[in-house]
Amino acid sequence: MAPIALAAQTRPAIVHQIVATGQQDQLFDQAIEGFYITVSRYLGLQPRAGERALDVETMCAALAEMFTLNRPDLVLVQGDTNSAYAAALAAHKKGIAIGHVEAGLRTHIAERPWPEERNRCAIARMATLHFAPSLLAMDNLGAERVSGTIFLTGNPGIDALMMTARPPMRMINGDHPILVTCHRRENFGTPLAGICTALRVLAERGDALITLPLHPNSQVRATILSLLEDAPRIRLIEPLDYPDMIAAIRASRMVISDSGGLQEECAALGIPLILMRDETERPEVVLSGNCVITGASPGKIIAEANRLLDDNSHHARMSRPYLPYGDGKAAKRILDIIEHFI
Repeated sequence: MAPIALAAQTRPAIVHQIVATGQQDQLFDQAIEGFYITVSRYLGLQPRAGERALDVETMCAALAEMFTLNRPDLVLVQGDTNSAYAAALAAHKKGIAIGHVEAGLRTHIAERPWPEERNRCAIARMATLHFAPSLLAMDNLGAERVSGTIFLTGNPGIDALMMTARPPMRMINGDHPILVTCHRRENFGTPLAGICTALRVLAERGDALITLPLHPNSQVRATILSLLEDAPRIRLIEPLDYPDMIAAIRASRMVISDSGGLQEECAALGIPLILMRDETERPEVVLSGNCVITGASPGKIIAEANRLLDDNSHHARMSRPYLPYGDGKAAKRILDIIEHFI
């Protein structure tokens, strides 16, 4: 959303406010730091007693109160987080128009990933303006016969990628850098333990250096630290800010991840991706050959990583940059549509 917020500053017709719910507040502050964005309001919400994360009801109530006091013409939400769903639900209850950025991504499996698939489908049923990142996403929305208007805009996440010009991180001579991220709820427990086993095996090759930024989720951190903290050739580091993350991707021989957005960024940068999920809402990158799906199976992860390390022709085929999710001009298109709508 950073490119939209920055571009909106140059449009006098659009008076905008950025509201932070408090969900993933550490990662949020880190993400916006490099874009010099000013947040209008931090809700300062706290999880309920015994809960690890903010719940939809708490966020929805706080946002609905804010919309009552300061009624906007449009509430703009992005993606499939609980924050996006809560904001859309609060706006819908108040009869306020909703714009959904990154609309139409689907796995077509209601519970995978949970609650993201639920959230994105629910937002689509409430949205007034649907900003689809790709032709396939646009087709998904058309097939669901959503109300409102569907626009093909691209994803401003690609705008942000193109705005980030930091050079690749320095590689260590003789090593193949591998970047790993893991945080999905469906990989908690036994699957995450299997992923750690696979990473140990890859590190034992002796020619790969694995870097794994630790997600703030305490359950994820505890498992990874207990299984990999003493592993040679595996670096466990704190979360990277956005420019450093992009620099780390660009420097890597491959990325191994269960992320959503990284699928777009790796394809755009031409960095092979091993996706540790059983399905994806971005099938374009699998069809293009930029991404291979392994799930959390240690055997499959090891086999695909070894192939990328040992087979240069295969690596080259997976390294062709591919941009199905936009050309870096999504923010302009979205703001043009919003200005016309208002």
